[in-house]
Amino acid sequence: MRRIAPVLASLLALTLAIPPVQAAEGAAPTEGGRKDKIAKRARNDAALTGGEIIELETLWIPTAGSRQPRRYIGITVRLVANTARLEEACYTAPWVNEALIIYFNDHPLAGTEGALAVPALTKALKTLADQVAGKDVFKVVKMIDGPGDKLAPADAELTLSCG
Repeated sequence: MRRIAPVLASLLALTLAIPPVQAAEGAAPTEGGRKDKIAKRARNDAALTGGEIIELETLWIPTAGSRQPRRYIGITVRLVANTARLEEACYTAPWVNEALIIYFNDHPLAGTEGALAVPALTKALKTLADQVAGKDVFKVVKMIDGPGDKLAPADAELTLSCG
């Protein structure tokens, strides 16, 4: 026990000397050197964010080609919500995410190049979102190959609140 006491005292001193993290990395510095952090709102306060895009976590979907083993590609899905039904969109976005996973496992993409831009696929995914979330809760289901561009701050806050 006598050998452990100095070690514990050193660890305690080291812990007290390290300042706590004030905010998420990558946030813009504000006065005093602190960084702002987007606050997560409750889902029923989604309309207060001012956003309309809910970005789902990266989906890894299968591709199927003739004589090729099954591969998976990462896609970004953005749900453009009807702003009049934003609370419903926020609550149902995780359900749409699960439905998309099931859909793509049952219907693998035929190839990777341009397969996400097929109008029939876009229409099928919008129909799926309407079935899961309700008619016209989402205006558009956008699919992006890989990571998408950075979201506007209001959309990033909405995504955080709905995730």
